[in-house]
Amino acid sequence: MGKIAVLICLSVFLCPFFVLAHPPSRIDAEYDDAAKELKLDIIHPVEAPKSHFIYRVTVDVDGKRLIDKEYDEQTDDMEQQVFLNVPGVEKGSTIDIEAFCNRYGEKKGQIRI
Repeated sequence: MGKIAVLICLSVFLCPFFVLAHPPSRIDAEYDDAAKELKLDIIHPVEAPKSHFIYRVTVDVDGKRLIDKEYDEQTDDMEQQVFLNVPGVEKGSTIDIEAFCNRYGEKKGQIRI
């Protein structure tokens, strides 16, 4: 009986954490070849973007890590907007993006130029 009570208590205390903590739901990416700029809209709805946010974004081009950037808060309560200078991208290149939530989880995205 004691083990069941402990499991119930843990479930009650941990459940709110998992409900409130979630990975980004989507990454929308566009590359502007003329400006050599990657625009990311990382969809991550939160109630408090200063305490629950996308804290890290990585960008790999053709398998090579070019950007690993950290953030202290999210742009707004719906998304993290990111504008990155990414020179050297050529037609046919693959850009892999990964966004990390400061509380739980990550999301990967990819575009081909």
